[in-house]
Amino acid sequence: MAFTSPVADLLPNHPVIIGEVRETAGSGHAVPHIYPGTGQVTREITMANADDVDRAVLAARAALPAWKALTSAQAWPCCSPPCVRMGPAQSTTPSRSSAATSASMNA
Repeated sequence: MAFTSPVADLLPNHPVIIGEVRETAGSGHAVPHIYPGTGQVTREITMANADDVDRAVLAARAALPAWKALTSAQAWPCCSPPCVRMGPAQSTTPSRSSAATSASMNA
């Protein structure tokens, strides 16, 4: 099967998201985005720098109180997390970690 490079216009073009703002470029250095199927460079992406990270941290801290006040249904309006959908009483298969813990405790 031959791989072809993707159409660059269809690739995501917001490498930096700060608060509610999707920026098309950070303030840092540019790096090539290489499509692994062909090894071809599809575009250059300008990464975030320390100032961008500082702005993102400030935005996250400012948003935290509102996020903490949300219920699961409010935070995930389109799809509730699996633990909310299924609930602990409906889970019949132990996870690998709980099975491994039980096995080590019984050894």
